[in-house]
Amino acid sequence: MVEPFVEIYQGDRQDYEGLPDSPRANTPTDSISGYEAAGYVTTALGMGYQLGFEASSDHISTHISFTNVWVSSLTRPGIIAAMKARHLYGSTDYIVADFRSGTHFMGDSFTNTGAPVFSVRLFGTNPFQKVVLVKNGNVIYSTSGDRVLSFSYSDTTAKSGDKAYYWVRGVQTDGQVVWVSPMWVTIQ
Repeated sequence: MVEPFVEIYQGDRQDYEGLPDSPRANTPTDSISGYEAAGYVTTALGMGYQLGFEASSDHISTHISFTNVWVSSLTRPGIIAAMKARHLYGSTDYIVADFRSGTHFMGDSFTNTGAPVFSVRLFGTNPFQKVVLVKNGNVIYSTSGDRVLSFSYSDTTAKSGDKAYYWVRGVQTDGQVVWVSPMWVTIQ
């Protein structure tokens, strides 16, 4: 059994995203137990694993990485249900992220007729230097903007029979980061 989400950033270390422009990527020289590029989150997503993102700290790095969970009920069962549904994201600051496609939300897997349209809203603590939409491990859209940023994107390259995962990363001008859990889309 595979867990529904993965730690994409650890506060006392670095991120495990795996894209070439990762803002907090590690190198072979700063990895305590060795450098395993094949162990990055993008590798697992590319292999078909459906994993949401979370960030966490330990006793050395408190208050510098967060797991943010969208819940329908602020109860223990509600929080667990949201985590199992991958309705969560990781961040290094108090950043609010809302990533949707129609009635679907971050973490969802669904079938769509025609080009999927994505809606992204980020509420940061500083302006956003760079926000990217990633499809199957490749950046397909990039923007920047104010502390409150929103955009829509239609993937007009999607064709019937395609299967893809999409996720969002935002980097603020002060270097703080948000990693928003993917959505998995099959095109009819």
